[in-house]
Amino acid sequence: MSSGKVVIVVTSHSKLGTTDKNTGWYLPEVAHPYDVFTKENFEVVFISPKGGKSPMDEGSGVAFKEDSVCQSFLKNKEAMDKIASTGQAKDINPADVKGLFYAGGHGPMFDLPHATDIAELGAALYERGCVLGAVCHGTVVAIPSCYCIVRTTTLLGNILISKQAYCVI
Repeated sequence: MSSGKVVIVVTSHSKLGTTDKNTGWYLPEVAHPYDVFTKENFEVVFISPKGGKSPMDEGSGVAFKEDSVCQSFLKNKEAMDKIASTGQAKDINPADVKGLFYAGGHGPMFDLPHATDIAELGAALYERGCVLGAVCHGTVVAIPSCYCIVRTTTLLGNILISKQAYCVI
């Protein structure tokens, strides 16, 4: 039985700035949350600013080739099919969603700050009391489109300094 639906927001952007270097979402920042959500019986839906195939940062695949969760994710046909055919914010009914998670990678830096439809979905979910989460560069969604939420909310996050985790509130 499903625990509900969680939306993972990934990028549509595949090039690092104006360079010819490939980028996209960062493998462990999608694979690990997906693993946690699915183990808790949530239905996971992927959306991106443009919909369709969402690019993975190829370097993250190399960097995490020994990570069992990442490798399981890449071998998971259902997950790969979802990443290859992401929906868009307009496809999501906020009443059906329990949480929204913004995945990181360099790609989000280029398209998420301008994805007002995704920001509006996040705001609608927040107003309904849904859990919103983001990792690493996925937090760029807060600049500037969700400033009104961030400005009035207590945030909890972790940062790594000198190989020791510190909690920031």
